[in-house]
Amino acid sequence: MSIKAVQIVFVSIVIATLSGCGFQLRGDYLMSEELNRMYVSGGEKYSPIHREVRRRLELNGTQLMAEPSDDYPTLRLGRVSRTKRTLSLYENGQVAEYEMSYRINSSLISPKHNNQVYPINVKMHRDFQDNPLSSLAKQREEDMLDKEINGLAADQIIRQLAAIQFD
Repeated sequence: MSIKAVQIVFVSIVIATLSGCGFQLRGDYLMSEELNRMYVSGGEKYSPIHREVRRRLELNGTQLMAEPSDDYPTLRLGRVSRTKRTLSLYENGQVAEYEMSYRINSSLISPKHNNQVYPINVKMHRDFQDNPLSSLAKQREEDMLDKEINGLAADQIIRQLAAIQFD
């Protein structure tokens, strides 16, 4: 048996094993048919989290509607709450490490189910090293961390939407 044939057999076995165990790549969530069309409201329409959630819904095949209606649900994004807490200090009293907390309370309102409200709450925490000698790099790192947290929060919102079971 040639090396090429062994490679093909090996790849086939790996693919069969992964598909047999239910493995799926992240990013494509199986959401209820009722969520194929949706209106997204609340918060600041052009905020980073609003844009990320809308982008991820569109990538998932959800048609985003321009106006609310009784024909499809409304995702109401709440305000984002960000806090910073000091975790540790240097010997001279300067802050060495922060904990950034991120929270957004949202809800899905389904008019087809007597306007039932499904809460969607996201809480995240990240540690952030603070180096007082490189303030420009510190700000850039904090901006990158904020962008990453927005993406992760949007993913959590989509996962929680996919988990909703309508009666």
